[in-house]
Amino acid sequence: MVTSTLIACMLIGAALLGGFAATPASDLYEVEPRQLADLWQKERVSPLDPNSIRHSQLMRNLQSLTQENPGFMELEQVGTSVEGRRIMLASLGSGPQKILLWSQMHGNEPTATCALVDLLQFFAVHRRDPWVADILAKYRLLILPMLNPDGAERNDRRNAQGIDVNRDARVLQTPEGRILKAVRDRWEPFLGFNLHNQNGRTTVGDTGKVATVALLAVAADLPEAGKPRLPDMPDALSKRVTAVLYEALSTFAYGHISRYDEPFNPRAFGDNLTLWGTPIVLIESGGLPAGAPANMTVQLNFVGILAVLNSLSTGRIRNANPAVFDALKLNSDNPIYDLILKNAWICNGSGIPLFRADLAIRQDARAGASGTAIVADLGDLGLNSAHQTVDCTDTLITPGLIAWDPESSLFAQGGDGIRYLRRGILTLIRTASWADLQSREPAPEGWPPFPGPDWAYVLSGEPQREDEKSQIRLAEWLAAGARAWVQAAPENASRLTGMARVAGWFATPVLPRAEAFRFQVPGEWTGNPAQVLTRWTSEAARAFRLGNRGTITSGSPADLVFWSIPVGQAPVDLRDCRPEKILLNGRLIDLSKPEIPGPGRFLGGRTGR
Repeated sequence: MVTSTLIACMLIGAALLGGFAATPASDLYEVEPRQLADLWQKERVSPLDPNSIRHSQLMRNLQSLTQENPGFMELEQVGTSVEGRRIMLASLGSGPQKILLWSQMHGNEPTATCALVDLLQFFAVHRRDPWVADILAKYRLLILPMLNPDGAERNDRRNAQGIDVNRDARVLQTPEGRILKAVRDRWEPFLGFNLHNQNGRTTVGDTGKVATVALLAVAADLPEAGKPRLPDMPDALSKRVTAVLYEALSTFAYGHISRYDEPFNPRAFGDNLTLWGTPIVLIESGGLPAGAPANMTVQLNFVGILAVLNSLSTGRIRNANPAVFDALKLNSDNPIYDLILKNAWICNGSGIPLFRADLAIRQDARAGASGTAIVADLGDLGLNSAHQTVDCTDTLITPGLIAWDPESSLFAQGGDGIRYLRRGILTLIRTASWADLQSREPAPEGWPPFPGPDWAYVLSGEPQREDEKSQIRLAEWLAAGARAWVQAAPENASRLTGMARVAGWFATPVLPRAEAFRFQVPGEWTGNPAQVLTRWTSEAARAFRLGNRGTITSGSPADLVFWSIPVGQAPVDLRDCRPEKILLNGRLIDLSKPEIPGPGRFLGGRTGR
């Protein structure tokens, strides 16, 4: 029984697709890519954030499709992963020729999985549209939407054995690799699509533009070591397919399409499937142009694959020029960054003298919104490009300052967070008293969010007794992420032996109150920047176990302070400098504006990140 939702989708689709055959978009296909893109926007069922898809959601999507569309496709379990998750093959169409598509053999590369889910939804809704019915009559589509579900669960490239499935084509040590080989051997498809994500900082040749899509017609005519050439291999087909993909996707990503640069690899599946008789086209989803939505590459996979299927079914694939693939600019090793800060004075937090340098910032795109922005490089970055570049010639850049405010209770509601940010304090150490330990549960997820800076907490006060219950409560709070235990009175240290042992179990320092007060928010910043700020950067990070915070170095969090300085000279005294902007987890914020940038992150992990 067709649901009302599907009926609505069919009506929308009929309106959008009605003009395809009458007004061909090109001599390569009769569909119109922009109409397909609009249709995807209206009917997609994949999540807004491609990185969020997991095996359980995929299974729900597949089961829903089969239940709501009886007879539309066959859903077969073709095996299980190392950890026992079901690996499913969706089969649709009745044609004699087979096309294989597989995705997420690297668990942290989910873009095409989302696109395949949307493709299956599209075929379910539009299977009776003439051009779609023609595809399904001529071909049988074999879709493995998630080959490595264990890796997907962990957001990890490798499988649960720790093996890269895409380097297991020769020995077949992984169950996932054996499944892919068995599906290919069973159906012998005449074409395959190997769908991946590539590094989001890769650029197109020497253009400085991010490579949003990289294409590869896998080297069909290159022999595996010790084997003869296979002159009858139809390698031109895969090149023609890339030409169709290039034309269809250039509508949306012109200048952002590259050629994947990889020679023949005797361990890789794409190369071996080609040698076994199935020409393979590799589609690598890459970084996004500035301002593009997170699921743009899902849309591009959707549109591109449909354009190729239409080109094949109409025979227009013969018009595609294989030389288009050869003319594509190669992926470049010269990365593009999210942000480059040019020619700044740098105080790196270690106490060394100030120096001039460029800074590059990048976000962990594969982690989505939860990812941490980091300092990706520093030095001479004049040959690199970025989505945004800021001239910092008259700016001092320092790590975000780390300070303890003993008056900032962990459980205080609200708080004037912008006040700390305007002082350059990007990590605030808050306080939980000994009374809090006794009366409140240590559940970080239930604590009130703090507006503005990132934050951590310390315990403060003296235990009234050292009984087992108190020790257990202390252990619970330490395990919840306490950065240190600040003693109220150093003269009482002799009677803290038992409780201090509990802190030692969690490698939590017991700080005398005078030592903790060294990192209290000062009245004003004065003195030589390189010397003075070391206390509230790297020293504070060590005292409160905040991992690699407090420094500017490759891989450190992109929490930075931009200080205005006297024009034309290196600053010699902080009293002449004022925080003007901050970079909070890679986001540039102007401190002259009154808005608070939302709640900061709780730094409760063992690394403090």
